[in-house]
Amino acid sequence: MSYQDDDSNRNQDAVDNEKQDYDNAGMDWKTLISEIQASGLSQVEIGDRVGKSQAWVSAVTAGKYEDLKWKDGEALRAIHQEVCCASRQAA
Repeated sequence: MSYQDDDSNRNQDAVDNEKQDYDNAGMDWKTLISEIQASGLSQVEIGDRVGKSQAWVSAVTAGKYEDLKWKDGEALRAIHQEVCCASRQAA
């Protein structure tokens, strides 16, 4: 591997990280949480799984946060993927 290949990999990593940040920035968290709740999880359970309080989940649902920390957004997306895709497969 040359130095150029290493620089290319770093540049791709930066692009991937920017894309993930952009993906989270444009996410409709209110809808995502509503869909998670529709699958049967409560705000308390969602908060526990994200490492946040029920009040935080409620505030996100109420639209008080437009931007979330990347790790919080990814945790919500993972929960959504798990519960919503699982319920679709069961149907």
